[in-house]
Amino acid sequence: SGVLDHYNRGGTHPHHVWDQIAVVDSTITNLVGGNGGYGIYLSGRRFSLLGSVIRDSAAEHCVRTPYLDRSVIGHNTVANSNVGKAALTLRAPCRGGSGCAPLPVEGGMSSEKIIVSDNRFTGGNHDWTVHVGPQNREADESVRDVIFERNWFTAGAGTQVALVIMADSDITVRNNLCDATGGVAHGCIYVGDPGIAPKPKNIRIIHNTGYSASAGDDFFLAGVESVAANVTVENNLAYAPRDARHALVIAGSVTGLSASKNSTASQVQSDLPGWASMSPKTPLDFDLTQKSYARNQGSKVQVFSDFFRRPRPRGGGFDLGAMEVP
Repeated sequence: SGVLDHYNRGGTHPHHVWDQIAVVDSTITNLVGGNGGYGIYLSGRRFSLLGSVIRDSAAEHCVRTPYLDRSVIGHNTVANSNVGKAALTLRAPCRGGSGCAPLPVEGGMSSEKIIVSDNRFTGGNHDWTVHVGPQNREADESVRDVIFERNWFTAGAGTQVALVIMADSDITVRNNLCDATGGVAHGCIYVGDPGIAPKPKNIRIIHNTGYSASAGDDFFLAGVESVAANVTVENNLAYAPRDARHALVIAGSVTGLSASKNSTASQVQSDLPGWASMSPKTPLDFDLTQKSYARNQGSKVQVFSDFFRRPRPRGGGFDLGAMEVP
């Protein structure tokens, strides 16, 4: 779709956006190239990327979507992007600005109604593993109404933040697992300034688990810049005992910030969370035991299952983090 957009640039009759396209059970690896070399570069409506492996790019982003509407990215392994490139980047058609060229895309100017679930994302040589928002600060591009759930983020050699949100509005991040061990820095979710595009608002970061076994840098589960508005950070659990700073939330002066029922800084630093393994390597290792301090400590929210799709709550209340006590 992006190629067709390029050759139709300036035309009065844009091509029809691909509809009902699925990429399923595919393997795309060892990507090479100069100007190009994506694993997937695709715009579409009702697009599905399911059960596939896209990894090891020596060229571009592993997956880049210039436009999506009512689409699902689920049960994939996306890993090891090139220098300066993300494993997954969700973008939108250009509406203006010096950082992009408006293209004649049919069907709306926002990427929206997207579910990103049950994937494993592993960082490579880029600061960010997954990015949702404009391609640069001079591009007016709008991404909205996206759900990230039950994803497992692990760091690569260049990773600083697992998920960077520079989207327009209505982004929900729930029941995700972020293991920042081995990264350059140890950030899980960052809500940042998109530049000239609409500023992020109505962002919900709920029931996520963060961890780092590495030392020497600051850890945060959620970092929020002052440009954001109406941000909820609730029922999250983290443990990063060796970092220099142990904040679960780092935020500027955010209008409408609600941060409650999360691990405290002292808990992130020194309180064992009561996981199934204290040297966790797989999602099952992060399961909560009956003795976890996170048990029944969360507030009542509209999240009805956990990372493993077990129902919430299972006891006297909601447990902190991505997993409920079995």
